[in-house]
Amino acid sequence: MIPFEKSRLLLPPNEKWELADPVWIDDDTVSFYVPTWFNPDSFIEGLNVNTCDNDDYVNIYLYYNTNKDEIRLIASYINASGYNEDHNDFDITVELDDESKRLFKEMIRNTWNKIPDDEEDSR
Repeated sequence: MIPFEKSRLLLPPNEKWELADPVWIDDDTVSFYVPTWFNPDSFIEGLNVNTCDNDDYVNIYLYYNTNKDEIRLIASYINASGYNEDHNDFDITVELDDESKRLFKEMIRNTWNKIPDDEEDSR
């Protein structure tokens, strides 16, 4: 059983968010790991990982399609508190508002130190 598959970003990304380890998934899509040096519960609706009740955590990934100029945010929920048939790891698609998309694109530009249109030079 997956508790939920979709969520939304409660607050736009701020200075605590960073993008790391860019990996090209295909010719048009790059993935960034987002280290969670922040409390993900306060940013992603429905999470409850910042608690003493379990050892669960999330890995967050930002995907940017350079061809379509699309941003996707995925939180991979890791159920470290006990695996069984009803509680497994699962991915959550996080819906982004326009301001959050703009901020993430700005972060991508700052991470690459160039505009993503120049991605051919960054591979």
